[in-house]
Amino acid sequence: MSLRAALLYAALLAAATGLALTTRLSTGPGPDVATVGAVQGGGLAALATWLREAGHDVRELRAPLTTLPPDLRTLVVAAPSAQRATAAERDALRAFVNGGGRLVYLRGRFPQPELDGWLDLADGPDLHPALEPTDLGGTTAHVVIPGGPLAGIDGFRISARRGLSSGDAHFLPVASVDGVPVLLWRPEGRGEIYAAGNADLAENRRLELAGNRVMWARMAADGPLAFDEFHHVRPEPAPLSIAPWVFGAQAVLCAVVLALTRGTPLGPPRPGEPEPLPGASRYALSFGRLLRRARVEAELAASLEARLRTLLAERSGVPLAVPAREVGALLRRRQPGLAGEWEAWHAARTSAPQRLSPGDYLELSRRAARVEACARGLTGPA
Repeated sequence: MSLRAALLYAALLAAATGLALTTRLSTGPGPDVATVGAVQGGGLAALATWLREAGHDVRELRAPLTTLPPDLRTLVVAAPSAQRATAAERDALRAFVNGGGRLVYLRGRFPQPELDGWLDLADGPDLHPALEPTDLGGTTAHVVIPGGPLAGIDGFRISARRGLSSGDAHFLPVASVDGVPVLLWRPEGRGEIYAAGNADLAENRRLELAGNRVMWARMAADGPLAFDEFHHVRPEPAPLSIAPWVFGAQAVLCAVVLALTRGTPLGPPRPGEPEPLPGASRYALSFGRLLRRARVEAELAASLEARLRTLLAERSGVPLAVPAREVGALLRRRQPGLAGEWEAWHAARTSAPQRLSPGDYLELSRRAARVEACARGLTGPA
């Protein structure tokens, strides 16, 4: 690569990096999440528009839940998709419900540990779809306790995803599918809490099916109803005050590296002094230093034992399938001396620590040599 091409490439890289540092990602919600601005099948735009056209007071909360309006009657937290509720917001929701408010919490896939921990909610069993021409991916939930906003409603149309479970005994299943709860209710203070496993009760695609819109109309008729939109928006990224300085430091570093690599060298390197060819003694010393720095691996002891077992199988007819602890008893009938050497080696092998030191391995090697010498009929260790 020529110097001109390298400089052009560096300039393009610097421009791309600077553009990336100054560009912020969109923090708004996606087109198919449970927000009042989403017109896709999973949005809530149809519900909010229908309630407003019916004359109900429908609001959008775009601030933390610690700043709830004092006149609010029903708050809908529908599958938050970008931010987790904080402990302060959980306490504000508890105070809102105890003061007479109604909380409708529609769980989603984005984890909400504060809300789920407070209400002791978890995913329930999977649901079986009940096909209908207008809703191929849904099922019908039957109302079990038709009280309050559910009075006179036979059932809802929801998605065939999953049910809902809770360890709180105060929660009552007010709607279920084949015995699996999908909508729970419990009183708290002067208010009440509804909890569902998904936001499908309010989605655009199922608003006109079964009794979905009837329940929402009755809730909105009790007073102002608000949708939590704050937790569908990702937090703002950190300010970029330090980013230009970091980019400038990187550019200076790249320039220094380029100058060092493209600069004129001090001269050709001088040939080094030829080293004499190493002799046998230098090879031995180098190998000894290498062994001194190396650690003894556990596989060496296992390899040593495998070699001894192979030798005993060939010389003394001890099958390899016989456990190591029984080899001594088998050899004692044929070769008592070899049996003693094997038992001494096996005792040292089993009592050795998991991480062998060089001294431990040296002792095992010595005892293995005595076993091998006896097996080969020699008078001493090989």
